[in-house]
Formats: sequence, structure tokens, C-alpha cells
Amino acid sequence: MTIYDAEQRKKILCRLDDAAGEIAADYIYLYPPGIPMIVPGEIFTEPMIQIVRQCQEAGLDVEGLPETDTINIVKNARIDYN
Repeated sequence: MTIYDAEQRKKILCRLDDAAGEIAADYIYLYPPGIPMIVPGEIFTEPMIQIVRQCQEAGLDVEGLPETDTINIVKNARIDYN
């Protein structure tokens, strides 16, 4: 899904640990330097979720998560990536 399309569609909150197969609706990035780890329209995978968790556990500033344990996903757009 394109970034534009993902940003325009309805969003819902999802637990980060349950996001595998969901489509990101917002950017998630480390700050500094502000480089995106995940962009809208990208499908969450287990390895991606583990990297975000590792960054949080290391005390890095992970931006784009409305709450520590949730993320915005595109509503009704789940993908089976297996």
C-alpha cells in the first residue's frame, strides 16, 4: 500500500505484539536521528516487531507509538504474510 493511501485510510490502535500481518498507518522512527524504521503502508512482520522492542528495551527514543505498547494500523487491511 502506498504511504498516501495508508495515511488516508481509517486507523485503529493495535498492540504492538499483535501487529504481525497488519499494515502500518504511521511512521515509527528512532530519534535522533529521525530515520524511519517503519513507514505507512508497510506490513508489520515479527522480525520488525522484535527490532522495535529491542530498541525500546535498550532505552532508545522510539517515536510514533501512541502508547508504549500500541501502534496505529490501517483498519480492515490485515495481510497474511506467511
